[in-house]
Amino acid sequence: GELDRAEALASEALARWQALTDPEWSRTGDALYLLGYIAALRDNQEEAEKWFTALLEWARAIGAVPVTAAALEALGTCAREQGDHYRAARLFAESLLLVRDNGDPVVLVNTLKSLGAVAAAQGAAEQAARLFGAAEALRERYGIELYPTERPRLARAIAPARAQLPEAIFTAAWAEGRVLPVEQAVAEALAVADDVTATPSPSSAASHGLTPRELEVLRLVAAGPSNREIAESLFLSERTVENHVRQILTKLDVPSRTAAAGYAIRQGLA
Repeated sequence: GELDRAEALASEALARWQALTDPEWSRTGDALYLLGYIAALRDNQEEAEKWFTALLEWARAIGAVPVTAAALEALGTCAREQGDHYRAARLFAESLLLVRDNGDPVVLVNTLKSLGAVAAAQGAAEQAARLFGAAEALRERYGIELYPTERPRLARAIAPARAQLPEAIFTAAWAEGRVLPVEQAVAEALAVADDVTATPSPSSAASHGLTPRELEVLRLVAAGPSNREIAESLFLSERTVENHVRQILTKLDVPSRTAAAGYAIRQGLA
């Protein structure tokens, strides 16, 4: 959790890897991923996207398929955190297709979990619980450690599915997911992506310079609840909501929440 120190070390690592004359020995991708992950932990999704995009370009340039898949999953998570489930689903599906056959197990687990989070956000709670269960079982099978910093993010992703179902049904669906064959779990995850991407990507937010998540937050701001109440309703951290509100004020060039609410009402966004 020492993010400032982590960022300094990752930045130094990136410079040292990039300075190597033999690219075969370079682990530039590791440093790029870490810098993106650190930005994501700070709820700075735009900064995270910058690093993960650089990682994707690097991985494609050297033909590193597992790293390409990891970058796509990371970019999908940035999109999901910003409420753009359409783009997130596309990126997660592309990543999953790269790793479903003998690919990196970490990316496989992350992508199943991420498409579970999309399903939860879309109201497909039982499907989401099965995918979360499948990801958990695979994590245990491969001995993949869940970082302490990742646990709150995972809990927030699971929360919408848990809230939509009686506990007994949620638990049963999770247990079903834990015994799903990998091929079936992958097929179910790809079906989630197909369902989400079957309709056109929303564009009303983009026309005002806002991400889908920012538009969602703006509508709630216009309705009057506090940041804490908005965070609870969207299953986000209060800090994330504060960052979204700050971005909204900047993009709309307004001085206050009241002014942003007025703008939303005048423009028909709320």
